Amino acid sequence: MEKNDIINFKALEKELQAALAADEKYKRENAAKLRAVEQRVPSYEEFRGIVLASHLKPLERKDKMGGKRTVLWNCHSTPGRTFQDVATQIFQALSSSALLCQPSPPAGMSLAHTTMFLWTWVSLQAFEIVEKENIFQSTPCPAFLMFDNAAYLADMSFELPCHCKPEEVLSVVWYYQKQLGSSHTKVLTDFDGRLLTEASHVRVGSDMLVRFSIRMFSLLVFRAQPEDSGLYFCGTRNGDYFYAYDVDIQSNDGMVATFKDEGQEPFADEHHGSLHVFTTFWEWTPCDRCGVRGEQWRIGLCYLKSPNLSPRYQKTVPDVVSCGSHAVPRKLRTMAQYHLPELQIQSCLVPCEKTQIQEGMPAIYSYMSKVGSKPWIPQVPIQFHQQSLGHGLIISCPGARPEHAVAWDKDHEQLYRRQYLIGVNRSMRVFIDHGNQLHIRFTQMSDRGIYYCWRQGVRIAGFRLGVKSEGHYPASLLDPETRSAVVLTLLAYLLIVVVFVIIQLCRCCCYCCGCCPNISL
Repeated sequence: MEKNDIINFKALEKELQAALAADEKYKRENAAKLRAVEQRVPSYEEFRGIVLASHLKPLERKDKMGGKRTVLWNCHSTPGRTFQDVATQIFQALSSSALLCQPSPPAGMSLAHTTMFLWTWVSLQAFEIVEKENIFQSTPCPAFLMFDNAAYLADMSFELPCHCKPEEVLSVVWYYQKQLGSSHTKVLTDFDGRLLTEASHVRVGSDMLVRFSIRMFSLLVFRAQPEDSGLYFCGTRNGDYFYAYDVDIQSNDGMVATFKDEGQEPFADEHHGSLHVFTTFWEWTPCDRCGVRGEQWRIGLCYLKSPNLSPRYQKTVPDVVSCGSHAVPRKLRTMAQYHLPELQIQSCLVPCEKTQIQEGMPAIYSYMSKVGSKPWIPQVPIQFHQQSLGHGLIISCPGARPEHAVAWDKDHEQLYRRQYLIGVNRSMRVFIDHGNQLHIRFTQMSDRGIYYCWRQGVRIAGFRLGVKSEGHYPASLLDPETRSAVVLTLLAYLLIVVVFVIIQLCRCCCYCCGCCPNISL
């Protein structure tokens, strides 16, 4: 046997220990990354600090100052080790003290068994497949910038993660374009994520520049509108792009509702040659009430399938994208524009969860009821509002979003969507819109009462509405009724002017031709 064929057991053992240390280091740091994401750390510096300190162990009672220390508190660090040494690969940074943390082979293992084990491990190392996950690079990054298609309903909030971002990039900038290659580009940045926007502070109809936030490199857009449809790019201030999205916000105007209990079926699929237009439904919401008959629904968005789509847009299903996607040619998009989003509703009945009986003030009230009349105790927080007679009112459920299961009650009467959903009756004065808001047009005295709000099957709040008829209500152009009155007045005046001009033109023509009798007005 030649010298080159002799097995170097020390080198094999050292390589085995290094591989075990590298695998342990990966598992430890990956667990630290997932733990940091669950804790929602506010900055990337804290996130990285948690990952780099994942090898530290807490002190125990037996660890005393000056005592004999048999276990290293920080077995992955050595004196004189710098930050760059920690960040390098384990095979370059591994030192002798790190190897002390690994268990040594049992003394009883024979040399033959050790040799066989090391030789088998080296042979199988070439066939080893290790599935490792990186939270920043879990999505494969194409060499050419692609667009990931995503569809939402209007008034919803959505989040776009920044995939393919290198770990050395500490801040990102989002860009928005209405059309690919457009000269008008919006730069969406909130000072490296230090300015946070809450959904409860966003007003309906406000500009997108005040309805977004960047958290952990992800873009959050609140109360999205159809005008927000377009292309979103994640990149840096220097114009380097990592990932892009093709976002389609479908309008809820004209949204069709079908009631499953009445035997109504959703829209049938449309076929125009190779174009297939259909509706994709989300999951059913939970029952919006408990203890009484409630309702649950699911939202359906418009999708189409065609082989003539642009190959630059990624599809979850081959040749399938949302109807408003930029991957759809203009001709095909025109053919699918009449396929509107749908809302399917059905009845449900679930029991309420048992809650513990509260003690304290209710107990005092119960005792006081033996002496006199028992005072009224609200079960949920009640907000009082005074509304002028004849003016409109919109009530929103606290913390509710369009995708939540929200229900409304007036005193002891349930306001079911079967009768109060917008669009069921054109002459509705009280209705619920697709954003789960309760509308009262031209408030009347009969509208007085307590309106309870249910969210995800739990009654969470109440609004006590009072209607007043006295007092002068100041007119303002911000009032919808005032704007409607002004518009109707101007339209009527314009119509009178047009009719007057047409009559004068006709008289002038008749006078010139001499074919009209002399009619004195």
